[in-house]
This record gives sequence, structure tokens and C-alpha cells, in this order.
Amino acid sequence: MMPKVQKKKRPQRSKVQYFKDTLVYSNWKEFKYLGYQLGKKIGEGTNGFVMEAEYKGQKLVCKYMREDLLTIKGRNRFLPREIEICQMIDHPYIIKTHSIMQEHKYCYIFMERAKTDLLVYIEKNGVLKITLTQKWFSQVVSAIRYLHSMDIAHRDLKLENIFVTEDLTIKLGDFGYSCFVTNKSQTSKSFKYIKSKTFCGSRAYVAPEILKGIPYYPLKADIWSLGVVLSCMLYGVMPFAPEDSNLLDKMLKREMNVREEYVKIVPKDCHDIIDYTIDPNPNNRYDIEQIAALPWLTQLE
Repeated sequence: MMPKVQKKKRPQRSKVQYFKDTLVYSNWKEFKYLGYQLGKKIGEGTNGFVMEAEYKGQKLVCKYMREDLLTIKGRNRFLPREIEICQMIDHPYIIKTHSIMQEHKYCYIFMERAKTDLLVYIEKNGVLKITLTQKWFSQVVSAIRYLHSMDIAHRDLKLENIFVTEDLTIKLGDFGYSCFVTNKSQTSKSFKYIKSKTFCGSRAYVAPEILKGIPYYPLKADIWSLGVVLSCMLYGVMPFAPEDSNLLDKMLKREMNVREEYVKIVPKDCHDIIDYTIDPNPNNRYDIEQIAALPWLTQLE
């Protein structure tokens, strides 16, 4: 069941703005006193690393960053924007931010902990059954639909950023490269969509316009990545190999890797979604509302 999305007004932005329902502290001793504990490191990314954590028996993860080690763009734009977006969003298929602590040059973002990520799940269990793919992909679409309704693009949609919980629910996470896609504010009724000049994301998942190095519409780039995720779920292989020297050419020609033994069992309605998302012309790609309205997804409602 895909919940209906209502357009929400985005609060007027400041450099760093905090919202209700998220605890914000500025002193690590206070954090420890309140019951937070850090565990082993479980992951590492461009802007920091992730540790296991607990709060009064509740299992969490903590994304830890040192602001002085970030790039200037990361420190002045990406990190404040990630903090703002993490505190704005609230959706059943998005990892919930529990609390945030900033102390001098250190930043800690505590979030709910999932069992594993989708990449590890597929590597361990093999290609997903069609029924499970349908259920989980609809949950990813619901999360992206919610973000896009708030004029937020994820910009790093990939299997590693889609998490599987203990009760086998999908949750989207990692908003380190997310951005706002319009120039509107509380005081302005008119707005326009802004092209991005920040070329981020993982090579195997990014849209061809990003590889070309030209300004792009982030929402359209998300749709391409969404199609790549679906193809991985259906066939268990990357549709485009990131190490391929002819990667861009194969994207433009839509020469995708698939496992032939699964092609015949994938429903046509499902193939249609890949056609509508992995389209080298961003103007022809469906938007998220059109994707959510396709028969293969509406069958679940």
C-alpha cells in the first residue's frame, strides 16, 4: 500500500536550522550522561564513518564526521543541508533520525539501526523473488515520492543506501548528498526548479547527464538511479558495470547487463518501469508520480 503524499511547505532555510522532535546537544559529556553509547565501526564513506550505538537499550547507528576533515563544500553546504533534511523528514520507509550532537569540529548523527542493507541482502540470499521485489520497490518509490513532494532529491540512491529492517521492511537512508531542487521560500509564491552542478553519486547508478559533466535536474537523476536499483533487484547484477571504459556509451545505447534466466519470468509491467526510468533522455523519463501510478505498483493498493 503506497500512502498518498501531500505537498508540504518547506521551512525557510538558514545555514543550520533545527526542527522539533529531534534532540540536539552541544556537549559530548551531556550526551553520555543521557545514556548514549558508541560501539564498533561498521561502515565508512566520503564524509565520515558509521558506528554502532545504543540509547537506553535502543539499537542505533551513529554517523560521525570531523568538520575540519571535510572539504570546504562539505563543511559549508553538504553537512548543514544533511542536518536540516534529516530533521525535516518523517516517513515509514525512511531511516529516522534519533538525535544530533555537534561539538566543536565533531558532528554525530544518531539514527535507527536496520538489520542490513539491500546489497548485502542480495549477495547473501540471491536474486529476489518477484513478489518481494514488488513489495520492496514500492516502498522505495513511496520514500522517493515523499522526498520529491518536499522538493528534496536524494542524489545517492543505491543498494547500499537502502536498508532492510528486522521485520523485512525497506528504509531509505544516507542523505549526505541530498539537496533542495527549487529556489522557493516561505516569502515567495513563485519558484523554479534548479539544475545542479554538483556531480555526486556512485558511478554505477548515476544518470548519463552526470557522467557527461553537464548541469542536470536532480529529480530526473533520482529516477534513473531508481531504475538501476530495480534492475539490480530483478537480475542480481549491475545493469552498467562502473569499471567499463565505455560506460557512458552503453548507457546512451541502453546496453544493459541482465541474467537471461530471469528475463522470461519478469512481468512486462515490471519491464515497463525499467524502460520509463533508465532512459538516457531525462526529458523522457517518468517523474515519481507517474512511476507510482504504473500498474505493477498500483496492484499492491
